Amino acid sequence: MSVQPHTRAAIEQTHGDESNPLDELESDSVLRCQDPETGWEWYYDVDADGSVIRYHELEDYAAVPVPRLSAVETAALESVGVTEVSEVHLDVRTGERE
Repeated sequence: MSVQPHTRAAIEQTHGDESNPLDELESDSVLRCQDPETGWEWYYDVDADGSVIRYHELEDYAAVPVPRLSAVETAALESVGVTEVSEVHLDVRTGERE
């Protein structure tokens, strides 16, 4: 399972031709976010059509479509740890894999 931390600067690049972690996700990867203050964990995935789906622990990791900008801004918060991980991590959380 691959794990790639993203720098805060890369996450904050949300305009024009600049990249952000959602644009850089591999097809078999998701963005894992963790808030150490609350203990919450959630994931962002990008569908083939470019739509962003959030899977939040608070919602039992149910798939919820969210605006791309909302996901990028949330991931850019100083209090949120962001790591690119294999989809396997999400599949385990949602119960699709053991």
